[in-house]
Amino acid sequence: MLKKAITLCLCLGITSTSYAAVKDFTQAIRTMPVIYEDLRADYPITSFYCNCPIVLLSSGRFSVDLQSCGYKPRTSYAKAARTQYTHIVPTNIYAANLKCYQEGGSNACRYDNAFNQRDADMHNIMPVIEELDKDRADFKFTNKLPKSNQYGQCDMTIDFEQKLVSPPEATRGQIARIYLYMSKSYGFKLKKQEFEQFKLWDKLYPPNFKECQRNLLVTKYQGNDNPFVTRKCR
Repeated sequence: MLKKAITLCLCLGITSTSYAAVKDFTQAIRTMPVIYEDLRADYPITSFYCNCPIVLLSSGRFSVDLQSCGYKPRTSYAKAARTQYTHIVPTNIYAANLKCYQEGGSNACRYDNAFNQRDADMHNIMPVIEELDKDRADFKFTNKLPKSNQYGQCDMTIDFEQKLVSPPEATRGQIARIYLYMSKSYGFKLKKQEFEQFKLWDKLYPPNFKECQRNLLVTKYQGNDNPFVTRKCR
């Protein structure tokens, strides 16, 4: 199956010029439904972290089937029933080494090409249950928190005091490969402990077929792959 995925890559007509078409986050999230529509041909569309089935709406947003995945809203059913596109590596990390961000945050970087390229990188953008996205904020990932039932059967634990998140094991490898890719692509350094954690997660949780195929589709529309995924999908 992985060999089949690589063969498909050769048939997609991938070119580096396609990346120019995705210039900012707005254009990126307009492209994401196309990617997930293509992905749906072989794999069910599910939310990141909790793997809840989701239905792609005409607006480009998703409706979440919470009952089928056993997700229990922590505070808001309305927010739990919606998803939104979000960055797995948050802005304050991937933009920290940019002068515009240092001087005035995201608003100061609105017309900065380097910022917009990072902001629009679809390897780092996932559909996430809105409640989880709000709760996670820009907290760091760890595997050292005790398990909880904060979100029902979704094995996601958030410590709001320590500002730490323990994601489900099924997503740890993908999270790691996103962080490693973003760090390498945009020149920001991860702290030693984080880097070692992500290298370990990358090793312990290799990509499944769906992650491999998603990587190919993002490459098709964006023009560059995530090499940390590609090398393990061969």
